[in-house]
Amino acid sequence: MKKTIIAGLLLLSAAVLWAQNAAEIVEKADTIFTLDRMYSKSAMTITRNGKDQPVQIMESFFMKEGEVNKTMTLFLEPRRVAGTAYLSIGDDLWVRFASTGRIRKMSSSAKKNSAGGSDFSYSDMGEGNQGFGEKYSVSLEGTEKVDGLECWKILMVPRPGSSDVYEKAVAYIAKEDFTYREIDLYEDGAHIKTMSFGDFRSLKGLPYPYTISMRSLTRNSVSVVETLEIEADSPRVEPRFFSKTYLESIR
Repeated sequence: MKKTIIAGLLLLSAAVLWAQNAAEIVEKADTIFTLDRMYSKSAMTITRNGKDQPVQIMESFFMKEGEVNKTMTLFLEPRRVAGTAYLSIGDDLWVRFASTGRIRKMSSSAKKNSAGGSDFSYSDMGEGNQGFGEKYSVSLEGTEKVDGLECWKILMVPRPGSSDVYEKAVAYIAKEDFTYREIDLYEDGAHIKTMSFGDFRSLKGLPYPYTISMRSLTRNSVSVVETLEIEADSPRVEPRFFSKTYLESIR
């Protein structure tokens, strides 16, 4: 009986330790995505059935106010999407549609829909620069190699009350530098998309992925976002950008 109790306590201690380790790994990996007052200009290329769509140029602004994350992404080119904007404040997401100029607050179910015809969802596009640790409970599942790099395999499950659009995610974080290399995204028990990170360069002394791609496993499509310009602690990030009033002022 004592041996059974001791064995159970050891297993429980190991589970708690692995959970702590997973949280610490994710916290370190998230650091680069949680720098304050981030400005970036990016180019997104959507490739569907082997054909590249017109490149979309966008600017993104991020700041944190207290415990609330705020992100605003504005599309600049091409003409058909110029003026489209995504505003995320905490769990709330608004979209300004370039075609009509109308602004719509997205329901939790609508957040999973394709943003601008890409493989990124509205949630993906509107909730950048927040890190994954805030949205998910994490556990260490072991190790696995990705592109020849030894990575921690981390299971991520949405926290209770979270509005996340995915049922779960499996992240691969490189042991050598605590960078996300891949994240497999699941819905209704199926692996539907994979997000990949590459072209790491130094930003505030940390490795930042200048290329982020989203590959759909349900259709022959991939969307790649390449960072053209990026600044942390940027004076270009203004509090007025993070309001519905600002979205209404876009022309």
